[in-house]
Amino acid sequence: MGFAELVGRLERDTEARVAEVRAHADAEVAALAAGARRAAESARGDALAVRRRERRAELARAIAEVRRSARLAELDAEHAAIERGLARARELLGEVECRPDYLASVPDRVDQALRYLPPGEARIQCRPALAEAVARAAAGHADVTVEVSAEMPAGFTVSARDGSVAVDCTLSALLGRLRPRLRADLLRALLPELGP
Repeated sequence: MGFAELVGRLERDTEARVAEVRAHADAEVAALAAGARRAAESARGDALAVRRRERRAELARAIAEVRRSARLAELDAEHAAIERGLARARELLGEVECRPDYLASVPDRVDQALRYLPPGEARIQCRPALAEAVARAAAGHADVTVEVSAEMPAGFTVSARDGSVAVDCTLSALLGRLRPRLRADLLRALLPELGP
């Protein structure tokens, strides 16, 4: 099931639940109103007015509780959808590092990462899939060595040889840094009424 289908399903499920809650609330309101009319016909007075106010307050509390429960369920579903989307993104990280657009961005990313390091020898670690692109990017820098390891996560790391500074440019780290913005974007996609 695709993300769009999941979002559509969540929207339909939420709308159906809201309609069900409204119908139930309308039925309760109608039943309470009918009971109030019968009571008014049989026993007029202040006691009836007090009881009516109590019933309305009970109904308002019950409706508020049903709405709160429905909203909590909706938020749980939204959170689960967001987490599934992020989990799927993590699954695809290995494929991303082989994409031409990512490989084309590697030299700029290496240059940016090296700016954070103090002068001196530096080391770039990457997986075999990135070795050629990273080696080309490192060729323009003196005292930079490239270490290839199949154990590395997708992306690369840059560190000073003395270990004083390390820049994590792995795709999982990038996804982690983008997570708050991605969550906000996904939430806006799920709930367009939140606006831009």
